[in-house]
Amino acid sequence: SPTTVVNSGRLRPAVAVLGGSLGDDQALPLCRRIRGSAPIVACVVLPTAIEQSFGPDDAAAAGAAAFLLKRLHGFRLTETIVDVARGARPLADGRAGPR
Repeated sequence: SPTTVVNSGRLRPAVAVLGGSLGDDQALPLCRRIRGSAPIVACVVLPTAIEQSFGPDDAAAAGAAAFLLKRLHGFRLTETIVDVARGARPLADGRAGPR
């Protein structure tokens, strides 16, 4: 949403987690807008369904640092947020999230 983009630039969080009630079709455009207005903010994309319309490559192209499917065994949201806040970019390294 426009408010999220404005707040990300004003508040300057280390990480923005995009998913849940946001809707899969809005996560990547929002990631692009956040990264465009506040490049220091790293985005972690959490699609809500395994059969979403985009994958890790699309998320990386939108500027996301990580991509995690919530329904997979071994879901590591906390570890991913901490790693990304410390500067890790799993998608840039050719993987979706932490190992």
